[in-house]
This record gives sequence, C-alpha cells and structure tokens, in this order.
Amino acid sequence: MVALKAALYARALTLFEGALLLIENDRQLDFRIQSRGVIEAVMYLIALDRNPAFVSKMKDDDYKSRLARASLHLNAPDLNVTADVRRMLEDFVAQGSQGAKAIQVATLLEGSQFDRLYRTYRDISGDAAHVSVTSLNRHYIENPKDQDAILVIHPALDDLDLHMTMTELGISMTIATLILMKIKEKTDLWDEFQSLLHRYRELSKTNQEGAGAHVG
Repeated sequence: MVALKAALYARALTLFEGALLLIENDRQLDFRIQSRGVIEAVMYLIALDRNPAFVSKMKDDDYKSRLARASLHLNAPDLNVTADVRRMLEDFVAQGSQGAKAIQVATLLEGSQFDRLYRTYRDISGDAAHVSVTSLNRHYIENPKDQDAILVIHPALDDLDLHMTMTELGISMTIATLILMKIKEKTDLWDEFQSLLHRYRELSKTNQEGAGAHVG
C-alpha cells in the first residue's frame, strides 16, 4: 500500500509539473484540462489513505479494465497476431470478471471533507476536458449581428475559472503532500516539490494581482 501511495503521489506531481509548464506558457485551457488529472490522482490517494482496503478495489478495477481491453482487441476484425497470442487473449477473457468491479469515481470521496474536489473534477470534465457542446463553446465565438464566427485556438480562461483552477490545484497537491508525509517525513521528491510549490505561488500571486487590476 505504501508503494501505491507513493506512486499516486508521483503521478500527481508529474501532472502538476506539466500543468505549471502549460500555464507558464499561457496555455490556459490546457492548464485547466491537465489539472483534472492531478485532482483525479489525489482523489484516489485520499480514498486509499482513508481506507487501506481500497487497494483491493484498485486491483479489481485494473483487472476489469484489462479484461475489457483484451476482449476489445480479441473481437477486432483487423486483429493480426500469432496463434499463441490469440490463445493467450482467449484464455484471459475466458476467466471472466471473477467478481471484480470497476471503481466509480463519484464514490471516492463520499463522506470525506474533501468532496469539493470531485465537484471540481466534474466541472473541468464538462467544460474543458470532454468533447461537449459546453467545452466547444470556448472555441467558437459567433457575432449575433451577422452570424460570422471566430474559431479560437488555445482560448483563455475567464478570471473565475483561472482562479478556481489555481486554487483547486494547490489544495490538491497540499493534501497529497500531507498524506505522503505521514508515510515518510522527508521524501526524495521533497526538494522538487518545494521548487514547484514556489512556482505555483508566484503564478497564483500574478494571477490574483491581474484579476484585481481587471476588477479595478
């Protein structure tokens, strides 16, 4: 379980660094989408920290996913593998789910004090990460007078979305680090995290100052 917690933290930290690189290069929508991955990793870390038995659910979820993918490939009309590989796929699929169930992301934070992270995760999914009409509205601006339209590449976030994304990203990594510190007071990644946290604070401060000037 310790190894799984450390791996979840490493995943969150990897995605967090990517998010900072994106916002430093003014890729605001990409930054919001990337932050969703950080929040998801942290939600899993919180669930595992609250209930050590959750590791069994993660293993079941992984098995269920691999089973579904194997079945998908096996049934593909263009599958081109050797007889041995086909037999291995058939044997694996024949095992069935064995009672394994997929994890429902909505249940990860039930009863916890961090359930707001799931709401943010869903908001980002709906307005940025998933291909939906809502998310596509960011890329299409229509002039109501003559119906001419402008297609926007790398659209900017409004002040509220940018502030909320920054805030939830910072909260997520703070929670993740506190959980990891319960395992080991000082990790090999601690110095790297401190550097990233400094960058995050500077970016957050710049954003807040810019928003204040805009409001004024």
